[in-house]
Parts: sequence; C-alpha cells; structure tokens
Amino acid sequence: PGLKKLGQSGLKPGEAHAFDYVVVDGNGVQAQAGTLVAELYEDRWQTVLRRSFEGGGFRYETKRDSRLVDRREIASAGSRGQVSFTPPKFGSYRLVLTDPASGAAAQLSFWAEGQGYNPWAVENPARLELVPAKSDWMPGETARLQVRSPYPGKLLVTVESTGVSDAFVADMPANTGEIGVPIKKGYGPNVYVTAVLARKGADVLPGQAGRAFGTVSLNVAREAGRQAVTIMTPEMIKPLTPLTVTAKADPGSIVTLAAVDEGILQLIAQKTPDPWASFYAKRALEVESFDTWALLLPELKAKAEKSPAGGDEDMGRFLRTESPQGDRPVAFWSGPLKADAQGRVQWTIDVPRFQGAIRVMAVAVNKERFGSAQRITRVKSPLVLMPTFPRFAQLEEVMKLPVTLRNDTPEAGKFRIALDASGPMSADDPVREVEIAQGRDATVFFAVKTAKAEGVARLTVKAAGNGESAEAGAELLVRSPLPAVSRIQAGVNEGPRTALAAGGGPGFLPGTARSTLRVGRYPLVRFSGKLEDLLGYPYGCIEQTVSKAFPLLYFANLARELEPEALAKSSPEAMVQQGVSRVMSLQLPSGGFGMWPGAENEQAWASVYAAHFLLEASR
Repeated sequence: PGLKKLGQSGLKPGEAHAFDYVVVDGNGVQAQAGTLVAELYEDRWQTVLRRSFEGGGFRYETKRDSRLVDRREIASAGSRGQVSFTPPKFGSYRLVLTDPASGAAAQLSFWAEGQGYNPWAVENPARLELVPAKSDWMPGETARLQVRSPYPGKLLVTVESTGVSDAFVADMPANTGEIGVPIKKGYGPNVYVTAVLARKGADVLPGQAGRAFGTVSLNVAREAGRQAVTIMTPEMIKPLTPLTVTAKADPGSIVTLAAVDEGILQLIAQKTPDPWASFYAKRALEVESFDTWALLLPELKAKAEKSPAGGDEDMGRFLRTESPQGDRPVAFWSGPLKADAQGRVQWTIDVPRFQGAIRVMAVAVNKERFGSAQRITRVKSPLVLMPTFPRFAQLEEVMKLPVTLRNDTPEAGKFRIALDASGPMSADDPVREVEIAQGRDATVFFAVKTAKAEGVARLTVKAAGNGESAEAGAELLVRSPLPAVSRIQAGVNEGPRTALAAGGGPGFLPGTARSTLRVGRYPLVRFSGKLEDLLGYPYGCIEQTVSKAFPLLYFANLARELEPEALAKSSPEAMVQQGVSRVMSLQLPSGGFGMWPGAENEQAWASVYAAHFLLEASR
C-alpha cells in the first residue's frame, strides 16, 4: 500500500482528516487488497546527553517513543480509498498503513498545530526547528510555522533575503509555538525566516544553552510559475518517415521544440533545458547572523562522518539507444512557435536514415510562467543494416567489408544484400542472399578494391526481404599513402618556345599533379607565390604582424608587379601603416611588446623584432 503526500503538513487538531491510499503489486500496477490495517501514532522524543567514546566529548541522543492513538481495519480495501483520523492535540503524528497478507507497509508523518509543551527530537540544544505548514506560499497569504525549541523564551523573528525585510518579537511560553509571517509581493522565489530564542537569565543553569537559533527557506509562488508542458509523439517510427510532434502548454505561450539523437546528448551529459528551475531557483541567503554565544561557551564537536563510498554520478540518464547509427547526426530545432487557444503547437520533421532513440524536448514561456518536458521516440526498422565502413582507403588496396543484417520482422526469411561501390572503388560479387531466423542476425563479407587514382568513393548497401527493405551508405576518401610534394623549376625563356615537363615529372602520381606557370620581366618572379603566402598570414600576433609588413618597406613596387591581385584592395604603404598601428597597440608600459593584445608580460625576442621594424619604418 501507499499513502498520498499531504498538501500541507500542519493539520488542525480535534478535526477529522482524510488520507488517500493506493494499493499496487510488485510491478507498480494497481491491485486489489483484502483487509488493510491503519494505525495512528503520536511520536514523542526522549533526549539524553551521552559521552562519546570516539572523541571523548558529549553528544545528544534522541529516541522515538511512539504511542498508539487509534487503530482501524479497512475491510475490502480495494485498489484505492480513504481513511480518516482525528489528531487529539498538537504534536507530531505518524500514520502507518499495513497489508497483513503481504506484510508490506507505508507510513506518513505530519504534525498538528498548537502551542504548549511537547518533547521534540533534539540534536543540538542551541538550534531551533522551524516547520512550515506547506511547501509553497502565495503573496498576500500568512505563512504558518511551528517553532520547535528545546526550551521556552522570547523569540526574535526576521524575514530575510538580500536584506532584512521584516522583523517582530513573539513570546514562547512553552517549547512549542506558532508564528505567522505575512508573505509580501517581491519575496519570490523564496525568502528566509530566521528566529533567535533567548531564555531568561534566571532559567539558565551552568553548562546549559541560553539561546537557540534556526532558519528556514519558504518558497514563494514557485509552483505558480511552473507550466505543465506535455509532448505527444509516437512510441516508435521507421527511418525516413515524418515525425509529428504535438506539445501542449498554456494558451498563448511561446514554445520551442527540439528533436536530437539521444546518443549525442548522452555523450555530453546534456539535460533537457528547464527555464523554470533557473528563474525560480532557490536564492541564497545574503544576510549574515552573528552573536557572542560561541565566545561564551564552547560548542560541542560535531560527530565526524565518513565520506560515502563510490560516486554520485546520475546513472539514470544513460538510456539504451539500440545501437544508434545513421547517415548524419539527428538534431532539429523548431524555432519559436506560438500555442493556440487550446495551448497546442504542432511540428513535423523528416527523420533521416537513422536507428536509435530521439529525445524530443519542449520549452515554454508565458509571461512569468515557465515549463519544459521531454519524451523519447525510438526509430527502428524491421531490417537493421549494420555495415562496418572504413574511414578512408589508399590506392590499389583490397579489403573485406563486413555487413551485418538483423531480422526483426515477424518471421524468418531469405534476404538479398547488395553492395554498390562508385568512384575509385569497386566490389567483386556485389550481391549475396542469406537465410536469417526471426530475431537473429547474420554477417556477410564483400570484397572491395580501390583504383590507382585519388577521389571520393561512395558505398551503398541495400537489403530486402519479407516485404521490408533497408539501406545504409557512406562516403570515404581514397588517397595516396604518401605526403604532398611541391617542386619549383625556374629558368629563362631564351627562345620563342620552352618545353616544360608535364604532370610534374617522375615520382608524381598520375592525375594528381597541379602545375602553375608564372611569367614576368624580373628574375624575382620566382618569389611571387611566396609573397602571396606572406600577405596571407592568418594570425594577429606581433610576430606575424611584423613579418607581414616588414618586407613591404623595401619591395613595395615589386609587390605590385608580382602580386597585383593580392594588393587590389590595399596598397603596400597602407599595409605598412596598418602594421605600425597594430604593433604600437601591443606596446606595454614597460616599453616592451606583448605577443597578443592584453598581454601583461613583454616578449624579449618579439620586442627586439618589433623595435627593428618600427626603426626601419620611421626612416
């Protein structure tokens, strides 16, 4: 059996209160119960101060002393129902619901309002316990709190957040009292109630505590700012089919939807965005409290606790994705959508060739109300192709390509698997037929080879059988195993014709050579390509800035002849001036130069290089 959590934990004594229950089996499905036994206990606490054998100090021990208040048998309890009890007076109570047939039981703790003396659990005689009647309050309400103290006294209550918002004094004639705190607009998302209890000096015996302190955070309009967002998608679809997402939020809300491969989200531990948790997050208390108590009497040493074994990693986020695979990553975003008068939005995406789980996420906002939701849709084909494609290949290479096919159709059958290779790659015996039982898989191997030429090869595997089909493909680069080589040949044209070696000459792979011919009136034309690289330095550090501008001090006219295209937008003189300005901006107060903007330390070599450039530029 299970008991429903109360909307508020503080109940009025002397009045009957109904408690809802439900009965489920071991799988969480509602089940029928015969007879249930409900018992109401009043919990009283006995506290003693014992010497600690570990540290030699003292610590408080509290034991619960339960007293049976009422007992009822619920005949023919069924799968759900109610049971009523009346707490006779203020205090702490516990409702226990037991199934005698299975021995399973559930319990629910609550307290009854009121003031007077009641033995509460005490772990530290200098601490107050402030217990709110419910978890969330609205502006305009008066929050009711029960104050549980080790002793009576006078209570100073303050309402705090970034500062002290309210304060008042209340009397505590016994160790249990109640206070009311008006909740004002602007207290959200939470506010702190702090209380300090001072005893009369005549009541404090040597060695006893003379004051107690406590604080509690009250949620203000947090739940009112939460939207209930729901997503409706099919449980499972096939690849290459449309996926229609329907989301429901507050009417007029702005909703954004996203559909992303769950495998990618798991790699980066990405959670579904929750704006409500950010905007209504619990704020820290920015008021510090001080007193002289620690200076008057030493505090008891806290009992040392061992660190828990293992980690606190949330393993529940790792969802099985059924071997995610596909041609490209699945990541779609709807952009802002506006909910209609019924609070509904609809969005359709075309799912690519993909196998796995897609997490559909929705985020909604309507003025000060926020909400989010998520739902998993699985994408699975009755025929699952799992080829192992290479990342790249080299020239004239022979390899065997394994392709696994899984049969999730309703019955066994014969399946046809075909491999199509295009570009600089071909396949021998590209068609195979294989018998596969239902729920099993089989692997076949295709022999493929590459040509003596570079390029992009395309591999496509298709499978068909039992009225279903599947397809998978990939592109890979066929490349030479050797690095790129550059050769420069310079000379003088002494006649009307000059013969040059075609294709780069010996040692070059046929079909991969690229030749560039430059002709000019000056022997320095052989440096024209180098000047283009010099002017295209990609970074703005002081070393590259100087290296880019320095040669232009001496070869401005030659640069116009050699690289007219590179200087079409700016003249050599302008580039030199830009270099001077850039270098000056990198000078530090010490006189040296930093390597990058914002540097705090000068670089010795770079400073000499920059000073040399500036000196030559000033002449």
